Amino acid sequence: NFDSMVRKLSAAQKEVEREHRQQMLQVQHLASLGELAAGVAHEIRNPLAGIKLAIQVLAKEAELAAGHRETMLEITRSIERLEKTMGDLLLYSRVRTPELGRVSLPEVVEEALSSLREEFRQNAIRVKTIFDPALPSLSLDSGQVARVFLNLFLNALQAMPRGGVLTIETRLREADRPLPEGLVPPDPSFGEKPWAEITVTDTGEGMDREVLKEIFRPFFTTKAKGTGLGLSLSRRIVEQHGGLIFAESRVGAGTRFTLLFPVPAPGEGTAPAGQGDPVGGNLLPSALRPGSSASH
Repeated sequence: NFDSMVRKLSAAQKEVEREHRQQMLQVQHLASLGELAAGVAHEIRNPLAGIKLAIQVLAKEAELAAGHRETMLEITRSIERLEKTMGDLLLYSRVRTPELGRVSLPEVVEEALSSLREEFRQNAIRVKTIFDPALPSLSLDSGQVARVFLNLFLNALQAMPRGGVLTIETRLREADRPLPEGLVPPDPSFGEKPWAEITVTDTGEGMDREVLKEIFRPFFTTKAKGTGLGLSLSRRIVEQHGGLIFAESRVGAGTRFTLLFPVPAPGEGTAPAGQGDPVGGNLLPSALRPGSSASH
């Protein structure tokens, strides 16, 4: 009857309000943790920089035996690892709202690749890029998205210690193409219009199913020197752009990361390209090398 329906609606409204309060408390808790992490990172980074400088001066000017000099170098390397951890923590706790501009995706990919070309060469890794000329410019924060690609390329580099092939491909993903099972569409309009799809595929060691389920979790890492924040940060950036990132992998066969970004309608996101604010500053070379299809 009517009274029963009113009671049910009232109960449902109270449940929604309770869930909303819990979510807001969680958001506030995460924000507080982010502020705490940033403060701790700053407090640690400053003395670390002083210690590193003192060690470098001692190693350069003091008369040290060969063994002592190697010890100094190992201390310096340890400090650099700590600096990287602190830097990653700051990046993770301070992801900015994207500053969108119309961006050529091949240019962003090439920007991220440019800082790793020498490492790829030294590790016998061939890089192949396949850029779909039909893909229009996207509304992105170029610096933040370049950071995502850099993280993925570094993962691929570490996954192929004996060499291999890294393939980056862009294309328009047809609207009627379904997502892999278990993935939630990034937008209610998904399936009604094409999306930009980028795949980053390596021929490395691959991951088993249990590891694959955890890779986007903060601080999860299988690397002795990893912080476990790179992929988690990458997912946050992609999702802030209204996109989606997921991975597929098989042990011994390699890994493929897929990124999806919305394609803006004509007239959308017309701010000049390059306005994007890089995460944590300009961490990549500014030279851009666009191309349509190339191997590096």
